[in-house]
Amino acid sequence: AIAAAAWSILRGRPAVGVDNAWRQCSGEGRVGGPVRDLHVHFLVMTIDDLPHADIWKAFFAGAPAGSYSAWVHCTHPEKCKENFAKSGLTAFTIVPTVFSEWC
Repeated sequence: AIAAAAWSILRGRPAVGVDNAWRQCSGEGRVGGPVRDLHVHFLVMTIDDLPHADIWKAFFAGAPAGSYSAWVHCTHPEKCKENFAKSGLTAFTIVPTVFSEWC
């Protein structure tokens, strides 16, 4: 539900509110009650910035505290740090990049 809501928001056609995506995923209101200890991990790969920062901030603002981890792999980590700080994307933790190449 969360991923579907995120994609619909990024396409400019929110299917459900961001807050509702978290509630749907947790099962709030379902028979038997909500799912406890829900924790979703997000991993994003980028070069040096994350497009649609305002949408991502709104998306994570609707999440209950401790319900997610957001990770990012950056080709240029120092630029990511600068750009994320400027745009206020504090939810993301930059994952150290390991050198790799095609054979």
